[in-house]
Amino acid sequence: MECVYEEIFKLLDDSYIENLLKLILINNDMCENDKTMIEILIQNDKNIHFKRIKYLFLLELNTNFGYFADRVNDRILFKISTALFTILKRNILSKLYRENEKIVMINLEKTCFEKFNKNIISVIFENIENNNNSDSFIQNVYLESYNNILIIFENYTIVIKHLFDFITELMLLLLTPLFFDQRHGVVRSTFNVFFAIGYMISEFFYIFKEMEEEDDEGTNSDYLKTKNDIINVFRNINIIIENNTIKKELSVTLNNIMKLLKSDNFRKRYELNRTKNDYVKKLDKYKIIETLASLIINDAYLFNLTAASEIAMVELGEDMVQLNKKLPMVRDFINILLDEKSYCIAKTISWIPSENIFSLENVTIEYEENNITNIVLENINLNIETNKLHYINGDSGSGKTSLLNALMKRMKTKNGSIKFIGLDYNYFNIRPYLSYVTSESALFSRSVYYNVTYGLNKKIVSEQNNEIMTKIIEYMNLFGLENVIPNIRTKNATKLSKGQTQRVAILRLFIQIIFDDRRILFLDEFTSNVDKAMERTIFTELKNLQKIHPFTVIYTSHNVYNRKYSDYIYEIDSDKRSINKKVTTENECE
Repeated sequence: MECVYEEIFKLLDDSYIENLLKLILINNDMCENDKTMIEILIQNDKNIHFKRIKYLFLLELNTNFGYFADRVNDRILFKISTALFTILKRNILSKLYRENEKIVMINLEKTCFEKFNKNIISVIFENIENNNNSDSFIQNVYLESYNNILIIFENYTIVIKHLFDFITELMLLLLTPLFFDQRHGVVRSTFNVFFAIGYMISEFFYIFKEMEEEDDEGTNSDYLKTKNDIINVFRNINIIIENNTIKKELSVTLNNIMKLLKSDNFRKRYELNRTKNDYVKKLDKYKIIETLASLIINDAYLFNLTAASEIAMVELGEDMVQLNKKLPMVRDFINILLDEKSYCIAKTISWIPSENIFSLENVTIEYEENNITNIVLENINLNIETNKLHYINGDSGSGKTSLLNALMKRMKTKNGSIKFIGLDYNYFNIRPYLSYVTSESALFSRSVYYNVTYGLNKKIVSEQNNEIMTKIIEYMNLFGLENVIPNIRTKNATKLSKGQTQRVAILRLFIQIIFDDRRILFLDEFTSNVDKAMERTIFTELKNLQKIHPFTVIYTSHNVYNRKYSDYIYEIDSDKRSINKKVTTENECE
């Protein structure tokens, strides 16, 4: 049967369908992004020669032909045979439609996100180099778009469905003179009128009420897992960018989305409702009841021959409004999709021994919140010595984290300059030297081993696997993670407690220092979720490691006792927006 349809489809030029869809769906008042989204949807169907669209047309023609037979002809045999024909064909066409709908949905997401992933990398890098902190914006665009695209796809399909509903009704009206029968006598006609009214009232409260109660099967564990994985990627954006694995992680994310799209339960949320098995059964039931009612009434005149076309036209207009309301949901996504400029990342600055790793001259740091500019540090002059531990202390909101971000060039400064070993720089100039750990360090939904070795050169991991594993086990024992050792390659790191998660992130830091030559550590409340005894262990091991692998540490801590591990203390005065630097003395260590 499918082969027969395929041969029929060849008779219709794809360009006719394409032009019709563009004529109906695209108007001059649309913004360019909305037009682009519609064009993407149409092109996606065109890629399989509009087979999904053609089956949708046959479905509507089949359905409306069944209703048409009941409206215009009183012959019993004709009504029954038509009902049987439409029921049989509906099941066949629905199955063929669903097969092609699955292909179209998967191709749509794949096409959009392959291009989006390519462009988003340049956008992220450009924002970082220009100190535009837009991680949350990009995360939200990514997180919402793969879902919103399918919502728009669903509305796009409904519009086409009602377009075909309208067209097929008009086509069938042309056949009316060939089938129409005259009315009966007055008594029978009166009975028919009252019966028809009762039937339509019961139809409204029973049949269509039943159809509205269908459960939404869209929310499921796979959907939530994919959503959490995307959040996880962007929570780890700093470590991903540090290790230059963003292309790899976005590719993994796309694969997860593709895997989700192959899940029948997830796709049911967006598939055309009329072709689902349960819905088809309800339509069959409705067809049987309607045919029985038509046999009892036995008066085709009662069925208004133009009402169906008018209803279809109204529904088409309403659905167009809904589609236009949904299109803005993906405008940010389309902006990035159309931004095809490549971005050249700045080269790494060669490491040159220098007394000061960072130098600040008349630097003012500010941020904007609710359209209000807040100055946190003003006209700061500071030298940060190389291979020392620098402790930054200050009240909450005094600018500790802002200072770290400014040094990493992840935050704009109003004036002045910050030099790295005496040179101007941006984030990418120093990225290979950096490690950044915060109080909210998130781990990937992979094994503990994967997380600890994340970002290491594959060649190093392969050649020094035994040495790396020995160090990992050594530090896991020191950091109270010995119970994780037996399952280090199988235990999902996201199942760890908050304290364990932070210790794994710190363990990764130590492994990076030893095997990846990280020389600048930015540690922002990085021991906030461990007890004091463990803090002492971590700082002691950090200072021991520094004797073997020289590095600079710039850290903040809610526990002022941790200042004793530093070589210099920086006290931030919130009122004066200034920093007072002093050498750590023995008194500080008491």
